[in-house]
Amino acid sequence: VCSLYWALSVMTSLKSNSAHENRQCLYHSDDLVPNPLSERVVAICVYVVGALLIAVYNGMVFQVVQSLGSLNLRYRKRMTEVQEFVGFHGLPRELAQRVVAYADFSFSTTNGIDVERLSSELPANLQLEIQLQINKKMVEQVRLFSGCPRSFFEQLVMTLEPCTGLCGDAIFYEGEESDRMFFLKRGLVHVRKNERVLTTLKDGDYFGETGL
Repeated sequence: VCSLYWALSVMTSLKSNSAHENRQCLYHSDDLVPNPLSERVVAICVYVVGALLIAVYNGMVFQVVQSLGSLNLRYRKRMTEVQEFVGFHGLPRELAQRVVAYADFSFSTTNGIDVERLSSELPANLQLEIQLQINKKMVEQVRLFSGCPRSFFEQLVMTLEPCTGLCGDAIFYEGEESDRMFFLKRGLVHVRKNERVLTTLKDGDYFGETGL
């Protein structure tokens, strides 16, 4: 007990009494410590618990810093690829800016994680559970689907494909051949005719079903 107490005191830079380095720490030596042995045992426990807490705290901080670093690394890698693509194909300045803006916005919504690729490597039942969890809120807020059975939702979420649009992008034009229906998960969509806004769609709305 005396040796362990002394070693921990040195390691934690809390050693102050030279008498603690010998067997006097086990016996009554002064009025400040009436029960030396009990006091040393408690101090050893405090040292160990404190060291564990410091280790856990440092580990958590390291993980946070590491996650931020990996996120920034993925972002820089993604934007570098986009810049190289734009430069290699010699895209016009305006088009290049739109491509970069789309890549930047798309990264902000996914953190650069390809959910489709990752989920495709999992078993079918896990893929279904992931898609249900990811699209649960969106599907529930679509009024068209209220009251539908779970089997319908399971088939629906496995066929959904993500589609991201920037402000000012045209999703499709009147008269075009339609092969898909859109469900608005987040954002606003304006339905225009001759530059006049006919209606504004919000979260939970859907469009494109007429063309189908």
